[in-house]
Amino acid sequence: MLSKIIRLIRKLIAEVSGGLVLMAMVVGIFLAATLNEGAMRIIGPLLVLLAGLIVYGLTHLIAEKPDRR
Repeated sequence: MLSKIIRLIRKLIAEVSGGLVLMAMVVGIFLAATLNEGAMRIIGPLLVLLAGLIVYGLTHLIAEKPDRR
């Protein structure tokens, strides 16, 4: 019973943090595209997208982590 509660809390935290990562990624892409000049207008948002997807993937892995038994 306790492991189910802990699993639920871990999934909830991972989903909320994943949503925050996606929102921060959208804002970061917008800021990188508007504030940079030259080639960085293209490279900056791509770097933000790559970093955001990596962090989102890590939160997904944490949510799907099996319980220790």
